[in-house]
Amino acid sequence: MRQSNIELLRIISMLMILCVHFTGATYNLPQIMKLQDLYSINTTSKVLMESFSIIGVNCFVLISGYFGIKPSVKGAINFILWCMFYAVGIYTLVAIIKPTSENLSTLFSSFLIFSHTDLWFIPSYFALYIISPIINKGLQNIEKEQYNLLIIGLTFLNVYLGWFWQGNINPTGYNTMQLIYIYVIGKYLKLFINSNKKYRIKYITIYICALTSIFISTFLFKSTMAFAYNSPFVILASVSFFLIFTTFNFHSKVINSIALNAFAVYLIHKMPPIWSTLRDFLYDTSTNMTPLSFSLYWVTFIFIVFAACILIDKIRMPIMNSVVNRLSSIIQRII
Repeated sequence: MRQSNIELLRIISMLMILCVHFTGATYNLPQIMKLQDLYSINTTSKVLMESFSIIGVNCFVLISGYFGIKPSVKGAINFILWCMFYAVGIYTLVAIIKPTSENLSTLFSSFLIFSHTDLWFIPSYFALYIISPIINKGLQNIEKEQYNLLIIGLTFLNVYLGWFWQGNINPTGYNTMQLIYIYVIGKYLKLFINSNKKYRIKYITIYICALTSIFISTFLFKSTMAFAYNSPFVILASVSFFLIFTTFNFHSKVINSIALNAFAVYLIHKMPPIWSTLRDFLYDTSTNMTPLSFSLYWVTFIFIVFAACILIDKIRMPIMNSVVNRLSSIIQRII
């Protein structure tokens, strides 16, 4: 049975991803914050929102690690067709509305969802999906001391060599190496970290400190480093925020149902034709607003985009489920 406390986190994580895209990616962030920037409501509010929401991707992957990916032929087909449904579908509509040679070429490329995509998370997560049996097997009987050494080693690679020195192994966290790192941490939390509600205040305190550290780091590092997914402050905030939700225990059919389609929010809104339209619309309609009016408008806009994507995917599910079932049964008979 799905744990609604974690499924709620899945929903919040996707809302955070929307916030990141509709804050930093739409309105840009200062390279390095200066003290005088604190007097600008516009700049400070953007950096604060980015600091709060940058943990969305990490939390999303922590959930996968916490429960463990259980790869299967059907699961792989479902993921591929899920991504392809929106990539091909959206670019088909674009080609129909504006049939140029460039749009037709892009339509052909849209079938190549792992090699010709602007959505970095799709190929990176599928790579994690493929190698997850090896990771799961390796972590199955590992002792806590060995696991601690593994976490330390991966932190050295991803945070010290990657983030701090901007090494090619993982400079900003937008790759498979980052997902493996977070996945392993997620499994560690499941095995060794206490989720008793008596620890809730402790986790909240750590989260607030980590969140504050993210904001402070914007005065020390460029925004690409301060808001990198493998920043030590972002990782700490992600883990502590995740642990807060593990201290709750409740069941909600509504939350579980919405969370089932949460990934579609990313697939739909970040497809370049949709993304550029949404971003430009938000930017153009907010230029003459007061800070308070814009804040209300911005929050409403994000929830509307989220709800619309969920509803669209609810329509897709029964259509694609039958295709997934048939295709997976055929492939399983072959292999």
